Formats: sequence, C-alpha cells, structure tokens
Amino acid sequence: VSTLTMENSSASGIYYCVASNKIGEEERSIEFYVSDVPFGLQTDPQVTTIVGNDVQLTCRASKYIYSHLAWYYPSSEVALSDSVIKKTDNYSISLTLVIPNVTKEQSGLYKCRAQNQHNSTDTLEQHTQLLVRAKAAPYVIQNLTDLEVNISGKIILECKVSGTPEPQITWRKNGYPIAAASGISMENNTLVIERVKKDDEGLYECKASNDMGQDSTSAFIKIQGSEEKSNIEVIILVCTGLAATLFWLLLTLFIRKLRKPDATDIKTGYLSIIMDPEEMPLDEQCDRLPYDSSKWEFPRDRLRLGKTLGHGAFGKVVEASAFGIDKSSTCKTVAVKMLKECATTNECKALMSELKILIHIGHHLNVVNLLGACTKAGG
Repeated sequence: VSTLTMENSSASGIYYCVASNKIGEEERSIEFYVSDVPFGLQTDPQVTTIVGNDVQLTCRASKYIYSHLAWYYPSSEVALSDSVIKKTDNYSISLTLVIPNVTKEQSGLYKCRAQNQHNSTDTLEQHTQLLVRAKAAPYVIQNLTDLEVNISGKIILECKVSGTPEPQITWRKNGYPIAAASGISMENNTLVIERVKKDDEGLYECKASNDMGQDSTSAFIKIQGSEEKSNIEVIILVCTGLAATLFWLLLTLFIRKLRKPDATDIKTGYLSIIMDPEEMPLDEQCDRLPYDSSKWEFPRDRLRLGKTLGHGAFGKVVEASAFGIDKSSTCKTVAVKMLKECATTNECKALMSELKILIHIGHHLNVVNLLGACTKAGG
C-alpha cells in the first residue's frame, strides 16, 4: 500500500498511481479538487430585509466540480442574466441575484442550482429563505415605571421598544438630553447611572424614532436619603487612601533603612563622586580635604627607622618601630613612606594629598590603613 500525503494543498488536478513488476504495470487515476466552498455548494440559509431595500442573494460553488449556476424565484422561474452577477475566484465561482427595491410579496424560498461539469445529470441545489419585513413606526412594548433610589445607589432604566427599521433611542431628563459620561452609560437601549446624587432626581424619558415615526415613555426617579451619608462615605474613602499611602511610605523608608550601606561603602562612594576630574581638578579636590593634626600627628622621637622596603616615584618606604602609636606603651612595626632628600615642592604636595585621601577613606580591608603622620618639622 502506498499513501500520498499533501499538506496545504493549493492545486487541483489528476493524480496517477502506477504499480509495476517484472510481468507488467497498471495505473489508476484519482481526481483531486481544491475548494474553498464547504460541501461544493453554499448559500445563506436565511436573509432578512426591509421593504424598499436592495437585496443580493449569493450562491458559491467549487470551481472544478460545478458549473452552470442558476437562481430560481419562489415561482420556480429562472432568473435572467440581467438580474445576476457572475464572478470567478481561484477555487470557486459565484452567482449573485440582485433584487432592487424589494417588496413584501417577493418573500419566499429562492433556489440555487449547480450542474456537475463532469456529469451533466448530476445537479446540486441549495435554498435561501428571503424574509421581507414591512416598515413600522416605533412603539413601546413596556412603559417605564417610577422608581425610588437611595443616595449612592444605581439607576437602571430599560427602554423596551420595537419598530422597523430598528428605532434609534435617545434619553432625556427633565426635557434635556442625557450624554454618556463617567458613571453614565447608554447601551442596548438601557440607561445606567452609577452612584446617584440628589441632583439625579427628576423625570426621565426614553424616545424611540425611525423614518416611520416615534414613540416615548417616561418615569419619575426619586432619590432618597441625604448627601451627608454620601459625604461620610467619601471621607472614609479618602482617609483609607491616605492611610494606605502613609503605610507604603513608612514601609519604603523601613526597607531603605535595612538596605543602608555601611560607613566604609559610604566613604568609598563619596570619594568616587568628589574625585570626578570632569567636575573639579584632582589637586583642588585634595586641597579641600581636611587634615586634623591633633588626631593624626605622631612625634618623630617615638619613631625608629629601619631598613628600606622599597622606592617610589618621589619617595621611599622604610620599615620602622613606632612606640605608643596604637594608644599603648607597646612597640609596633609599621611601614613609613617618606620623601627623598632631593624631593621638590610638588612631590611634597603629592605625598600630602595621598595622606589626606587615606584619611578620608578610613579603615578598609582592601586599602593600606593610615596610623599616623609626621608633617611638622622637628615634630
């Protein structure tokens, strides 16, 4: 068994299946038709219109199966060519029957007949029921009734009317038109007013009209209660909103407090801001950093220099013993950075800037910590 599968087919045609062996071969043909018309022939089951309108009844058939489409009136009389419109598409053909200025007497069962182009005796037929309604002036099916509505309640008025063509509905209050707005809707012939106030009390009228005439119905809406109650509700809503806002504000402040960075992060961040060279030259920024000699100055006579540990661009680093530098009488080994004997004024200023920056940063795991400084001659 051999199976041919075609997806998203778009071309009709004849397919051949050929089977062969050493003795011989045999073939079979299969007609394959692509169509966009379900069941080969299609019409609208029912069409409703109004006296005086122009009506079009359309019949569609598969292009490669059926031909010779024809419309038949309820009297079984075939529609002539001057009353129909033919059209050919990619996969279908259509025939549209045009009935201008239709009358009520033209209501009935219309038939569309298609003939199989491969077999003249095979025909297919579909029916369309045409309903032609006479024009009628609007009339009220059910009158509106007077209502009593509480303050902040809802008004719902349904205007039940009929007419042909379908009537247009307009609403009035005390003779003045009502327009849709926030809290006021007019859909499906129904007027809805949300959260009514004392001013909404009055005579409401529904008017239905078409080209045949008009009709109306009205009702008086009485509002019960006082505005004080409504005002209290508004105050409660406002207070609730303020309380909610205050709660979220306090919650935000609490969360920010929990996420507040430690002092080291603040200093590092602040340093990165004030040392932006685009805003102020680096040397001017360093000049503005303070130096508290009473806090950082260390006597030279308590410092005993040792071996040199390294050399820099304008100074050297020497190992030294400092007595009482950590507020105790013990001796502590430290590293001392000092200028060379031939250092210039600018190099001295650069070392002082480095000193101020280390003071500003403070103690940090990733930075050399400053213990003290000897900046005064003979100090």
